[in-house]
Amino acid sequence: MEKHKSSSSTLFDEWSSHYEKDVKNTDKSNRYPFAGYSEIRRGIVSLIKNTKPESILEMGIGTGMISEELYNEGYKITGIDFSEEMIDIAKRKMPEATFFNSTFFDSIELIGNKSFNCIVFSYSIHHLNKNEQFSLLIALLDRLHINGKIYIGDVMSINKSKMDTLKTKYANSWDDDEYYPIYKEYMNKLEEFYSFSINIVSHCSGYMILTKL
Repeated sequence: MEKHKSSSSTLFDEWSSHYEKDVKNTDKSNRYPFAGYSEIRRGIVSLIKNTKPESILEMGIGTGMISEELYNEGYKITGIDFSEEMIDIAKRKMPEATFFNSTFFDSIELIGNKSFNCIVFSYSIHHLNKNEQFSLLIALLDRLHINGKIYIGDVMSINKSKMDTLKTKYANSWDDDEYYPIYKEYMNKLEEFYSFSINIVSHCSGYMILTKL
C-alpha cells in the first residue's frame, strides 16, 4: 500500500531541489525566516565538535546542511525527516548515515533503544504545535545520554512580546501553522528536565542549547 503523504511532506519533496539555494539566498539578504542561518549552522556545528559526541541524531535533517560537515569528520549520524526527497539528497552526501523517513514521534519507536550524545533540530521543531514540542522534548530524554544536549536552531525569540513583534512585522509571509520556539516558554515548561542557554544571532533567529539534567 502506498504510504499516505501529508501536504507538508509533499511541499518539502517539491522544495528539495532548490531548498539549499533558497535558504542561502534568504540568509544572505538577511530576510525572514532564514536570516542568520549560516551563523546558526556554524554555532551548532562548532559546539558539537567541542563536545566530541559519539552519536548525533538530527530530527528534520532535510538535505543534510547541518550534519554533512560532522559526517565528513567521522561522526555517526542518524537523520529523521518526513520528506523522502530531502532524505534522498542527504543520503547522497552521507551514504553511511542512518535515515528514517518518519514523523518525529513515530521515529522514537523506530530508533529503538538507541541513545545519543546530542540531538539537533534545525528549522524543524516549529512544525509541531507548542504542546507537541514540549511533549517531544520530554519523550526524547530517554534517547539522550546523561548530560546530553539538544540544539534547536530556528526563528525564535526571548519572550512572547518579541515574537509578536516579529509576527506583525512579517504578517504578509507569516505562517500560522508554524510555532516558533520562545525561550522563556521553553524554560517555564521544561526547567525540571533541562538547563538552558540561548544565542540570538539575527533579528528573527537564534539557537537554544538544552542540557539534560
